[in-house]
Amino acid sequence: MTKKIVVIDDEQDVLEIVKATLKTKGYHILAADNGEDGWQLILQNRPDMIISDLKMPKASGLELRKRLQAHEELRDIPIIIMSGIGKQTGKPDEFWRSGLQADDFISKPFDPLDLLGRVEYIFRRKEYVSTGATAQAVKSGEAPPPQKIPPSSGELPIKEASPEKVVKDFVEAWNSQDFPREFLCLGEEMTGGVSEQDYVRRRLQCYQDTHGQYHTQKIAKVEESSIKRNLAKVVILREDVQGARSTQSAQTYALKKTSDGWRIVSVRSKSA
Repeated sequence: MTKKIVVIDDEQDVLEIVKATLKTKGYHILAADNGEDGWQLILQNRPDMIISDLKMPKASGLELRKRLQAHEELRDIPIIIMSGIGKQTGKPDEFWRSGLQADDFISKPFDPLDLLGRVEYIFRRKEYVSTGATAQAVKSGEAPPPQKIPPSSGELPIKEASPEKVVKDFVEAWNSQDFPREFLCLGEEMTGGVSEQDYVRRRLQCYQDTHGQYHTQKIAKVEESSIKRNLAKVVILREDVQGARSTQSAQTYALKKTSDGWRIVSVRSKSA
């Protein structure tokens, strides 16, 4: 089913850019140039997401967020707030996202591809929570609990995974675009201090840019696996299939044991 997104911004050029960007992925867009008209669109259409300016006539993005939180049937709709206030104050997007209690915050001017990546990440994150809740309900015979957005990456169940399982999760996360799990497999040595949100956004964009839906990867064989105290080594034969073409490469993963489980700290590759 086509997802509906309400876009609200009093700057017509911004409104058009956002609409054109989202339509490239087939989203159904409903637009308004002020907060009150945007609120009426939300009430009438129950969209899957809202993208709103912060400062605009009649009702601000903050006011819309408060109305959503107070409305039992609408409070779970994710909202992205956009504004030039981030660049003006020098404070990072995460500061404003947290303060506004939004699902994301994007500073203007923005990169349309960045916006698209964040939208798709939020939809995938929401679907992950829905799937998990439904599975739990089926198992227990109870109704699924309310969705919680966003889920903490620390809740992903790999804390007790073996080094081999961590490597497998890392390699195969690409196939399902499960980049939060991919991020969780990596130590700081591999992420360079990048936040999970930025990492996932970049990986989603890479997936789109390289037509990732036509590329799958898996472990064809585990050649070696050893643990020495808090360090581990896993050597695999990795198989990549792109269209009708299949290639293999030998990869050596070094992992270390942390309080959150095994994490990948380096990867070396060579053609098989």
